[in-house]
Amino acid sequence: MAGNEAGHGAIVRNRDLIDVWIEAPTGNRKQVVYEKILSLIDITDKPSKHLKSNIMKCSQLFGLKIANKWQKVGQSRNRLLQNQVYWFDKIIYRINNDSEENTSSDEEQEPPCRSVGRPRVPFEEASKKTKRRRVAELTTDRSANKLQFAVNVVSGSNHSEASPQIFSFSTAEALALMVDLDISVRKYLLLRSVINGKAQNCLPRYKELQKTKNAILPSQFIITEISAEVDLQELLQKTAESILEIINFEERECRIKVICKWGFDGSSGHSQYKQKFSDLENTDEFLFLVAMTPLRLIDMETNKVL
Repeated sequence: MAGNEAGHGAIVRNRDLIDVWIEAPTGNRKQVVYEKILSLIDITDKPSKHLKSNIMKCSQLFGLKIANKWQKVGQSRNRLLQNQVYWFDKIIYRINNDSEENTSSDEEQEPPCRSVGRPRVPFEEASKKTKRRRVAELTTDRSANKLQFAVNVVSGSNHSEASPQIFSFSTAEALALMVDLDISVRKYLLLRSVINGKAQNCLPRYKELQKTKNAILPSQFIITEISAEVDLQELLQKTAESILEIINFEERECRIKVICKWGFDGSSGHSQYKQKFSDLENTDEFLFLVAMTPLRLIDMETNKVL
């Protein structure tokens, strides 16, 4: 049991937390253990932020260790009690009567609780070597002109120093940038983190890009084992609407002609996987696709290219 032992102040041992951890919901165990430790040390005054932080770290460390032991004994409480007798008696947290600082015991207590791993250094405070490593993904296969443009956007070099302005990408512009650079979601998030660290709210959240992307894509896709199709009429409609929105077309009733080019392409010799098709004659060795590209939009009333 936890309590005030002579000369030591409040002490919490691993055995004091076992039952509450087992009985707590899986997703809430860290918080339950944290609250249990707080109740056991019996702080009369409101706990400080430093104390709360230390207790939360201890709760996290205890959760990691007990979860590993719990799996090893097949989630059996009896086997856990039999196999971990020595570990149960170890002190996980101790507080002096005189202060809120943790103390250690050479015989009983494990090393002071701390976050797992080395704390991540902020980008601004990192060494040049660390900064180069973190931005390596952004510089791979990117031309100097693209990177220089990104630097100009971040630093605001296109504006005078006397009257700096904040430049922000719209979701459509950010989506176009992501497509043009051909970067993954992870790389976009890294790029956004670096740029927004210098110019707040310069790049929008990826969720906003997803909404914009979904708005310009056909609503339905027909997917089978060997094909993926979209409705041609809806594809043309979405394409025309997107172009009109980009050029800020004046809203009015009119007839518009969409001129596109299309073609076929294919390849063979692709890897064949062991997963079987429902129809044994099908194969994933070959790939054939149809592509369409819009060329121009013409206003039929004025015969002008939009």
